[in-house]
Amino acid sequence: MVEYVYDVAHGLQETDWLEWKSRYDLTKGAGRAATAKQILGFANRTPDVAARNAGGYAYLLLGVEPGTYHGMPVHDPADVETWLRPYVGDKVLYDIDYVTAGGKNVLFITVDPAQWGDDIHSMRREGVDDEGKSIPLGTVFVRKPGKTDRATAIDVDRLTERARRQGATLALSVEVDASLPALPGNCLDDEFRDRYLAERQRALLAGLPAASVAPSILDGLVLSPNDERRSREEFEASVDDFVEATREAWSRFAIVEAVEQRKPALQFTLVNATDENYEAVQVDLTVPLPYGVVFKSAHEASERLEPPTEPLGWGMHTLSSLVAAIRPTQPDRRELGLSIEPDGARATVVRFAPLHARPRTRHSLGELIVAALPVVVAERVVATWRATSASTRGEVMGQVSFTVEPSPDVPGSVGA
Repeated sequence: MVEYVYDVAHGLQETDWLEWKSRYDLTKGAGRAATAKQILGFANRTPDVAARNAGGYAYLLLGVEPGTYHGMPVHDPADVETWLRPYVGDKVLYDIDYVTAGGKNVLFITVDPAQWGDDIHSMRREGVDDEGKSIPLGTVFVRKPGKTDRATAIDVDRLTERARRQGATLALSVEVDASLPALPGNCLDDEFRDRYLAERQRALLAGLPAASVAPSILDGLVLSPNDERRSREEFEASVDDFVEATREAWSRFAIVEAVEQRKPALQFTLVNATDENYEAVQVDLTVPLPYGVVFKSAHEASERLEPPTEPLGWGMHTLSSLVAAIRPTQPDRRELGLSIEPDGARATVVRFAPLHARPRTRHSLGELIVAALPVVVAERVVATWRATSASTRGEVMGQVSFTVEPSPDVPGSVGA
């Protein structure tokens, strides 16, 4: 973020959640009061407006502006806290960090999101602002796009309403499909692997001509879109390489193959059975299954596991296919806004995209592709979830469970 502010090419403007200053001298009262003014302005936003950007957080950067790293002296964050608290009071929550960029140290202050029920935050000690103007005790500052101003009567009314509203009690639930098909029980066996690879090798080589075609003096001069570009020997070598690579990486290949053909999915639903509107609802789900078997989509499974790629069949490695192959693959739309991270070796944390939960409605959180291994067949998997909302305090937690159902063994291909 510091480098982004510095880069004038972005044409970045200060907003209601981001402010930068060349420097303040925090060892003096004027610098402390000026810094406190900015923090209080961020803290006096309403939760619904603040939640539109950066998850409700706000950032004050001291020591950088577009095109220039001014730098700030590095003080112990505990000292900075001691200097600022007399001005901002004890109820405003913020963090103090230093970031090094361009050979200079930039003070990076993160102000926590405003909450319904928060008091009106005012200056707790008189001082002087960054323009040299006196700041009386009790002055209320509010954040406007690109600047921090003294509150008007309308601003005070808005903050009074914020203080009165304690926020509705968060009351949500999460549901999931009751069952999940496991991978076929024999798909990871060596015997099945060898049979599958033998069948694939025979199928790939079946289309070969009886012998290599003698080269023509016109080869390479006139290209037809339907001309095979490989020799017989090159094609046979690519098939051998594929078979050997797949044998070595069989588990990854088998999982991706089964996922692409079967798409074993779990659908999660957020339920709001109340009369309340919950804005920017964030649901985090912890699934007690390894990161290597939980995916956003079949596309993401292939990208993450990177199984060996089967060569195109004989007669398909043409100019047309080569042109098509360089087109970038687009991710599945379900992947947007959804993140998956490992939680140790045996669990996975899923964060669904935030959504607005209207009263008395059900909302699809999204779909997860889960390659449940045969060893968990007949087990009941219990996942835990946690939900928060930008429009209310607190959180709600719960559990959802599903059963892993067996899939029949497959005779000849991984997902047939």
